[in-house]
Amino acid sequence: MVAVGLTTQGQDGRPDSLLPMLQAIQAAGADAAEIALYDLDVVAGGRPLERQFARVLEIASEFALRYSVHGPIASNPWDLRHREIHEAVAEAHLAMAGRLGAGIYVQHSGRTVHATGPELAALRAQERDFLKRLGDQAGRISVTVVVENLFGERAGALSQLPHEVAEQVAEVDHPHVRVLIDFSHAYQEATRRGVDPWASVRQAAPLTAHLHVHDSFGRTATMLGHTRSETVAFGMGDLHLPPGWGDIPWDMLFGELRFLPGTIANVELPARYAEHAPEVVAQVREMLGLGR
Repeated sequence: MVAVGLTTQGQDGRPDSLLPMLQAIQAAGADAAEIALYDLDVVAGGRPLERQFARVLEIASEFALRYSVHGPIASNPWDLRHREIHEAVAEAHLAMAGRLGAGIYVQHSGRTVHATGPELAALRAQERDFLKRLGDQAGRISVTVVVENLFGERAGALSQLPHEVAEQVAEVDHPHVRVLIDFSHAYQEATRRGVDPWASVRQAAPLTAHLHVHDSFGRTATMLGHTRSETVAFGMGDLHLPPGWGDIPWDMLFGELRFLPGTIANVELPARYAEHAPEVVAQVREMLGLGR
């Protein structure tokens, strides 16, 4: 483990909104920033918008931060109906990650609903083919693709726990394709299935090159509060709370897990908790045993 990062959040798709976010991340004492390219208008219809992206490059060059790039949230290797556009959009964002000097590109894992055993096997095979092609592109530009575990909420949802993502990555067997563990996603998906989330995380750790750190209570969003604060009060869903606000056992996990060299612990902290960023960065650094 070498760094603690924070995620940027764009505003209305404007590249200029990246500037104050990176300023705040640097001021919070983070070593790294995960640029949410999905939140900036830099790709249209699978094609890069060069003038827009040029401004992103210009802004990013002003900071002495390590960068990773988060690809589109909607990206889904199991969505065969839209396979071509998924690949084009991922390839465009990955190319931009390389131009930003980002060592990591975040790719969401596949998910679907109501798939049979044979259908699921075919979807997983499609995902492996997709990751191999993405890995080849990543290798040419010195980027590592990390595959993030997600979670399901509605009936019949099928998603992958960290150890299932790790199984896919092991089969792909590509030096530029690794695992991203999102601890809260793992907690929610495992609770939904009635299995141990931390056993899944332990299995995935040896192939893991990137972490998403945020807290929750592992509860599926079966009800929502009238306001966001009420939803937090009930502890439902993917809350992205500062570590310690939920009940993920961070000290236990970081005390025993070992990840690949160079792994970044990136804290996905929403804007509503921005005032807590400096203390969160310091807290995560301490949990990981990292000095300044």
